[in-house]
Amino acid sequence: MDTNDLIGIENQIDYKFKNRDLLQQAFVRRSYSVENGGANNEVLEFIGDKALDFVVVQLLTEEYGYMASECDDFNRDECNEFYSECDEGELTEIKSKLVRRKNLAERIDMLGFADFLIMGKSDINGHAEEKDAVKEDLFEAIIGAVVLDCNWNMKILKQVIEQMIIIFNFCRSGHYENMEFYHYIMWKNTILHIGIWGIMCVVSGR
Repeated sequence: MDTNDLIGIENQIDYKFKNRDLLQQAFVRRSYSVENGGANNEVLEFIGDKALDFVVVQLLTEEYGYMASECDDFNRDECNEFYSECDEGELTEIKSKLVRRKNLAERIDMLGFADFLIMGKSDINGHAEEKDAVKEDLFEAIIGAVVLDCNWNMKILKQVIEQMIIIFNFCRSGHYENMEFYHYIMWKNTILHIGIWGIMCVVSGR
């Protein structure tokens, strides 16, 4: 990888590295480091996996959750509790589909990042760059590199992950294997919003 390759990747994930060696390391497979020495992307992958889970949960909480005080009809005498348009099981299913291997691999394909993998002979001969598991590892390793480079800056991590996974387009586009589940979520949200609107009309006398 040369400097132009690294800059191109930075532009696609909307983050400029202070230490571009970390970004390059994210693309180094263990097979290459075994043959040539140096570090590989396995620990970055571990870090990125955990960071991805945390940020996705935070983003889903922001997308589907709200405090009671955010409602127009909130009474200050009431408890200011947290509510969610989706229950625990629904949020778990959405999260699992967002971070599943197939989805992360597809995003790597769309970004064209697998072409930059730095591999040893065994991976090259086995066409590792075509395997979803390898693409998933790469996705997580890039996140891990960002984590270390930005020193766990959550604002930056959210920005990069939203850019890489297009999380809300995914949530709202019906990108589900189970379309019945997607339509149920949309129906539930519509009913909730109609209910809130109806309460507001009653309170305002409309």
